[in-house]
Amino acid sequence: MKTTKFLSFLFLVLTYLSSLGQSRDIPFVWENATVYFVLTDRFENGDPSNDFSYGRQQDGGPLRSYLGGDLQGLINKINEGYFDDLGVSAIWLTPPYENIHGSINVDSGKNYAFHGYWTKDWTAIDRNLGTEATFQTLVDTAHDHGIRIVMDVVLNHVGPDNPEDESWPNDWVRRDPTCNFNGPQGTIPCELVDNLPDILTESNAPVNLPQWLLDKWENEGRKAQELAELDAFFNRTGYPRAPRFYIIKWLTDYVRDYGVDGFRVDTVKHVEESVWTELKTEGLIALQDWKGANPQKKVDDQPFWMTGEVFNYFALGMQRVFNGDGFNVDYYNNGYENLINFDFRFVANQGLESIFSSYNNLLQNQLGGASVMNFLANHDTAEVFDINRTRTFEAGTKLLLSPSTAQIYYGDETARTLTPGGGASGDATLRSFMNFGDLNNANSLASLTLLHHQKIGKFRREHVSVGAGVHTKLQDTPYTFKREFDNGVLSDKSLVYTGNDGDFQNALNLFNLWPDGTELTDYFSGNTAIVSNNTADFNSPFGLVLIGEAFDGNIVTPPSSFTVRAKNPLDWNELDVYVYNTATNSVLSGTSGWPGQSMTLISGSTVWYEYEINIPAGVSANTIGLVFNNGNNGSQTVDLFRDRDGWFEFTSGGAMRTGTWSDVCPSDCPGTSSNTYRIYAHKPNDWGTISGYTFNTTQNSVLSGTPAWPGQQMTALPDTANWFFYDITLPSGVSNSEIGLVFNNGNNGSQSVDLLRDREGWFNFTSGGAVRNGNWNDTCPFDCPTRSNIPNETVSKDKNQTLTGFKSAITTYPNPSNGKGVIAIPLSQSEQVTVFIYDSYGRLIKEYKEQQFNAGTALIDYELRSSGLYFYKVVMGSQTKVGKIMVK
Repeated sequence: MKTTKFLSFLFLVLTYLSSLGQSRDIPFVWENATVYFVLTDRFENGDPSNDFSYGRQQDGGPLRSYLGGDLQGLINKINEGYFDDLGVSAIWLTPPYENIHGSINVDSGKNYAFHGYWTKDWTAIDRNLGTEATFQTLVDTAHDHGIRIVMDVVLNHVGPDNPEDESWPNDWVRRDPTCNFNGPQGTIPCELVDNLPDILTESNAPVNLPQWLLDKWENEGRKAQELAELDAFFNRTGYPRAPRFYIIKWLTDYVRDYGVDGFRVDTVKHVEESVWTELKTEGLIALQDWKGANPQKKVDDQPFWMTGEVFNYFALGMQRVFNGDGFNVDYYNNGYENLINFDFRFVANQGLESIFSSYNNLLQNQLGGASVMNFLANHDTAEVFDINRTRTFEAGTKLLLSPSTAQIYYGDETARTLTPGGGASGDATLRSFMNFGDLNNANSLASLTLLHHQKIGKFRREHVSVGAGVHTKLQDTPYTFKREFDNGVLSDKSLVYTGNDGDFQNALNLFNLWPDGTELTDYFSGNTAIVSNNTADFNSPFGLVLIGEAFDGNIVTPPSSFTVRAKNPLDWNELDVYVYNTATNSVLSGTSGWPGQSMTLISGSTVWYEYEINIPAGVSANTIGLVFNNGNNGSQTVDLFRDRDGWFEFTSGGAMRTGTWSDVCPSDCPGTSSNTYRIYAHKPNDWGTISGYTFNTTQNSVLSGTPAWPGQQMTALPDTANWFFYDITLPSGVSNSEIGLVFNNGNNGSQSVDLLRDREGWFNFTSGGAVRNGNWNDTCPFDCPTRSNIPNETVSKDKNQTLTGFKSAITTYPNPSNGKGVIAIPLSQSEQVTVFIYDSYGRLIKEYKEQQFNAGTALIDYELRSSGLYFYKVVMGSQTKVGKIMVK
C-alpha cells in the first residue's frame, strides 16, 4: 500500500514537472500575450504575518487600507495552476517596492499606499508584500510556468508628504505648480495632483542622496553595497548623478537581479519622452545580463519589453502619435513596443467583426510593428465596459479574441464587483478584494465566468495567431473568421465559429486551412476531430467553436540568420546598412562599423538591395537594430528594428528618413513587373499640350497597344498648374525594363530626350529648346495636388451653414504627407460619416465606416504605407465629396 502511494505521488510529481516544462515551451510573442493585471494587496493573502508591517493599521477609509494580499499569495496561486488554467502568459503586478509607511487624509478618511504608486524607497520590497527573497521566488515560480513578470514602475513622482515619513528634498522634486494638463508644459514640470511631489526628470544637475535614505540603508545593513553599486552604474554609463538616473538604476536592478521581463510604466506623458528611451536602454542591457547569467531560469530569449500608460491614448484614432491634451508625441519611437489602449472599453460595445477588423488593421498596418494592450476594466477609471458585471461572457469573448495584447484586470474573469458599496468612493470602488470565495459554488456567476475565460484563454495562449495573426472574416452567417500568423520563425493558424448553442453539432467547413488527416481540437467544448474532406465534426453543444491544433510541446528553433531588403531611394548613389545590438548599443559582432556593409542588388531588380544578417551566438534576433544609409553622404533612416526577413520601403526624404516594413515584397518586385503604372510630367510653360510617346526599347518601335507618334495626349491632374499624366499598360511578354518614352508637344517641334522609366514616376524638365532634359522623382516634387493647410472655413461651427457649403471645405493636411495625415470634415450638425481611400488605379485601400460625429470639424486620421497619389471619398447620407491625398 505504501509503495502504491509513493508511485502515485511520483507520477503526479513527474506529470507536474512535465507540464511546467511544456508551459515554458509554448510559442510566445508579446502581441498575443494575455497579461493579468493584479493589485497585489487585493489578490490573495499568503502570509498573514506581514499584514501590519511598519505599524500600518487597517484604519483607512473604505477600501483604502492594506488588506493583506501579498507576493506569497501570488506564488500560491501560480503553483495551484490558476494562471495556467486561465491562459495567462504574463503577470503585471503593481509596484512592489517600499511605499510610504504613513497615510494621508482624504474625504473618506485615511488613505494608505496599498496600490504601490507612492514610493518611499525604490531599492527595497515593501514588507506588507514580502521580502526580496519572496520576490525572487515569485519571478522564478512564474518563469517555471512560462509566465513573464511585468513590473509596474513609477518615475514621475514620489509618495505624498506626510507626518510619518521623511520627505524627498527640493533638489529631487518640485511641489508646485499643480498640473493643468494644457500641453507638455502644463503636464510634465508640475505635480500630477496636489501633494504628489514631482521628480525633476528634466534635470541633469548632480544631486546627493537624502540623508534619511542613507541612514535607512545604514540601519538595514546595506549602505556600503548600495553606494558601491551606484558608483559602478555611474562609472559604466557616464550619466550625471541626476534624480532620474538614480531611479533608472534602481528600477532596472529588478531586471538585472531578479529577471523581471518588462515594465508597465506609470504616468508616461508626465515625463519627458526622451527619459523613456534612457530607461529602455538600461532595461535591455539588464535583462540580457540576467539571461546570460541565468540560462536555466530564463523563459526565452525575448528582449526587455515596455508598455506604458499614456492616459487617454485612444489607439484607433491616434495610432502611433498621441495627440491629446496638446501633445504630439510618438512614444513608440521613445522606448515602447506597446501602449495601453484606452478606447477598447468603448469599442467593445460594437459587433465582433467591427472590433476585430479595426484592431487587425491597427496591429498589422497602422502601428508599423508596434502593438497595444486592450482592456475592459482597470484600477483608475470607472468608465469601464460592463461595470455591473452583467455581460461577463461577452466581455471575455471580445477581449480574448481581439487582435493585439489583452489585459485581464484581476477579477474580470470571476465577475468581481466594481460597485462594492460600503462607503467606498472614487478609484477605491475598482479595487475590492479578489472574490475567490465565490468560486466555491460551481454554478455561481464567478465560476461560470471563469470557465468561459479559461477556455478562450487557453486557446489564445497556445495559438499566437489569435492575438498576433492576420484576421480574415470568412462568412457572416454563422459569423466565422480565421487568424494566420507567420513571422519566418513561428507559424500558426486558428479558426473560430460563433453562433448560438446547438448550431455546431454537425461537420464544419475548415476553409482549406488544414489537410485531411489532421487532428484538431475545439478548445471550447474540449472535443477533437480528424479533418476529412475539408471538414471536422466536433459535435459541440456550444455557440462558440475555437479550432486549432493542440500544442504538442515541440520547441521552435530560432533562426541563425535573416535577410533584410531595402528599396534604394532615387537620390542615393549607394545603399549601405549598419547593423547593431540594441542591448549593448554597439555594432553587431561580425559586421562592419559605420556606415556598415554595402548591400547587394537583388537579381531581377533595379531598385531592391539585400543583406543577410548572421546572428552571433548568445544574441537574440529581437535585439537587432539597423540603419540604412547612403554611406557618408549625409542621409540615413531612423533607427530600425527587424527580427526576421523583411522588405523596407522609404516613405520620406531628407537627412533622417522613415519607411515601412513588409513581410513580402510590396512593389516593383524582383523578377516581376506591374502590368500598369502611371507616369506624370510637368508641362513646360511654352507648350500648349503635352503627349507621351511610348516605345519598346528592344524593338525600337512603338509599344504595342499605344498610339504612334506623337503618342497619347496626357490628362491634366486637377488642382495643379501643369502636372499631366497617362498610364502605361504592358503588353504580354514585355518587361517594364524595356519601356522607353518621349514627352513632346505634339508636332510642334519640341520634345524630351529618350527616357526610361520602369515604374510610377514624376518628370520635371530642367532645360528648354528642341530636345529637353529633366529629372525623375518617385513622388511629386513641387506644385503638388491639393492644399497643404486647413482653410479657416473648415473650423466653422455656424449651424446655419448648409451641407453643400461646408462640403466644399473638406481637405487633408499636411499635404503632401509622409503617409500620416488627417482628413478634416466640417459639420454644421451631427452626421454619420463614411470615408473611403483609393489608390491612383481606383483600388480601395482604406475604409472608415459609419462613424458618428457631432457638429464641428470631424477629423479622420489616415496612414498610407506607400508613396503616390490617392483619392478620398467622403459619404454623408446621399451626398459625397472626392479629393486627393499625396504621399511623398
